[in-house]
Amino acid sequence: MNFFGDSSTKLCVNRCPNVTVAVVNASAGINEPVGIRYSDVSTRLCVETCPETYGLHGTFGDNFTNNCVEVCPSGTYGDAQTTHRVCVLHCSQLQKSFADSSTNRCVAKCPSSPPLYGETTTFTCVATCTGSTYKNAVNRECVADCPAGQFRSIWP
Repeated sequence: MNFFGDSSTKLCVNRCPNVTVAVVNASAGINEPVGIRYSDVSTRLCVETCPETYGLHGTFGDNFTNNCVEVCPSGTYGDAQTTHRVCVLHCSQLQKSFADSSTNRCVAKCPSSPPLYGETTTFTCVATCTGSTYKNAVNRECVADCPAGQFRSIWP
């Protein structure tokens, strides 16, 4: 069993403390938990913010396990725009970030491989644009009007 140093109690614990309160992060447009301490395997400490320097894209706080994770659990997305780098259910619409289910991260631009496009009504990365929107390969978003020099195509 792994133990982590908790600076608030000065104890070695096998699970870092739970949520104390949730606040609105106005700049990100989401509710964000504060007072959670996450188990950081790189330092073996309970931390409020998971390290962004560990792993390929850093780590994010998983509010279900209180662990710092490189990949957030299915249905949640690592959001580097939050104050404490946490896994969120929805990415920030104010920051115009999209939920990318291929990486379980919030991204500013959906990936070209696999080819996904940012749906601005749901703020998710999708393979097929919905309604009367079209795939814009330049900015990787679904758009109602194609940019100058590009044309709508009704064929796949």
